[in-house]
Amino acid sequence: MSETTPRAASPDELDVPGATPPTEPDPTAAATATPTSEPDLTTGPDPPAEDDAPASTATGEQPGTTEDTGELAAVFRMPPPLPDSPEVSPDGARVAYLLPDAAGAWHLWLSPLDGGEATEIALPFSPIPDRDPDSGRTLRGPQWSPDGRTIALTGSHPDGNPLRTAVWLVPVPPLATPEVASESVDEPAMAVAGEPPASGEPADNDDMETAPAAGATELLAGERYEEPAAIAEAGDIPADDAEAVAVMASELETGTATPEPDVPVLTAPAPLSDHPTASDRSPRWSPDGMLIAFVRRLDGRDVIALASPEGGLPVAAELLTWSASHDREPSWSRDGLFLAFTRQRLEDAEHNDILVFVLATGEIRNLTGEKTSAIRHSLDWVPGRNLIAYVTMENEWLSVAVINSDNKAGWTVTREAGDKIDPRFAPGEARLVYIRTEGFSSVVCERGLHASGATVLDPGEGVGRFPRWVADKRALYGFSAAQRPFGFLVQDNTADAERTAVELPGVAPAMGRDFRRPTVFEFEVGPDAQFSGLLYRTEGTSGKVPGIVYLTDGPLATRRAGFQPA
Repeated sequence: MSETTPRAASPDELDVPGATPPTEPDPTAAATATPTSEPDLTTGPDPPAEDDAPASTATGEQPGTTEDTGELAAVFRMPPPLPDSPEVSPDGARVAYLLPDAAGAWHLWLSPLDGGEATEIALPFSPIPDRDPDSGRTLRGPQWSPDGRTIALTGSHPDGNPLRTAVWLVPVPPLATPEVASESVDEPAMAVAGEPPASGEPADNDDMETAPAAGATELLAGERYEEPAAIAEAGDIPADDAEAVAVMASELETGTATPEPDVPVLTAPAPLSDHPTASDRSPRWSPDGMLIAFVRRLDGRDVIALASPEGGLPVAAELLTWSASHDREPSWSRDGLFLAFTRQRLEDAEHNDILVFVLATGEIRNLTGEKTSAIRHSLDWVPGRNLIAYVTMENEWLSVAVINSDNKAGWTVTREAGDKIDPRFAPGEARLVYIRTEGFSSVVCERGLHASGATVLDPGEGVGRFPRWVADKRALYGFSAAQRPFGFLVQDNTADAERTAVELPGVAPAMGRDFRRPTVFEFEVGPDAQFSGLLYRTEGTSGKVPGIVYLTDGPLATRRAGFQPA
């Protein structure tokens, strides 16, 4: 039996004179079959997908030029690969992700969330997606430092050994800001020594240089800092400590402040840590940016390690765990006091326990060791609470649950039908986004921790993936449909919010194109088997018409309604 796969229909533009005809016969109806007997519980990428092209926003223009048809044909001939897991910068201005080229080599890209042009970051190593080594499940994307200046990610090892990986730190170039034309302002007349100023005030010839502006502190080196934030930064003190800021301002002004020691500034990509035989991956920044937790494979087992990115790189790492099982998926609490991770159960490689490392005492707590063995992964802390969210199996569906790191109490958050995966909580609010499968579709959901239901954010009838928070009230996610190439979208956390497309590199433009929208249908293929598929039909036709059933080699598996030129 062959696997069945949804296939993108020929666009309406191909019926326009001058458009490039398809390479295979153009049927008036095409059926693609997909089995529905097996749920798809993986989070791996769908078949190669295109950039976002909201076909529903047609311009009404009929392309007839060679350039137009060439761009359109490129959408179906050479679809760009699907990006890996994206991660939004702390300031919400950019998204970082890995994208493979035509040869399958991964590259690091940054895309502004305002729709600007994507930028590739040149690397002296080959970046590697963060995946679970047993299931291939996508974990996290490139990790931003809390100040947004550095990205940590997994890459090839500097020694060139293909069996080893390393955690790399990559400096991030500042976001380019558009130049704003400055308006001409009449400058006040400069006072000249020995002459009174134009205002009639007597001149102070003892100090005819420009004086420090109000609200600024002049340093001995001639630098000026706006108060109080810059003064606090210069003295490495809390900005909300008014008394300490005032003392530091006085010391800076009088030149009695003790200069801070020089801290090495990362100017080029460098490995975080090194070990003669170990392999490192899955870096996670602490909330204050002072530590990085990561997974180190040593002597055939995965352990959690800790290193400080401060100082010259590479640095020595400290092992936090060492057990007979694999420890993976480190996740910091929002206050940085706890580090959660998963530990594989010996009796079942697909089942994990959730443990917490207490930084203040070095204690390790097993939160689920006395509970029934179960699937547990995709850890994420709830803001303002000692609760850890994770994905587990509940009533034959993958669901999102939480567990208290203090008393081990917990409950299931999502109880609706369908598999729920990839939960992410907002930066400062107990609200989460996640993916829920619904037949052919995978929808992007948003809800409060204690809400009775969820709001669907995506346009619908497609495949959503990679839900991420941009801010407390805005979300980013990837989306594609059978007639809509893949792309990232940004919107407020309401169903009817306006969506902004994020530019992806190397994508053939398809904005304003109308693609035929399929309908879902089901049919029997045997006494106990039923297939479902997507039907593409030309409007106005009736009765029996020629069609195509697209079958690919491989085992039966549920396919989603994502864009797949083939």
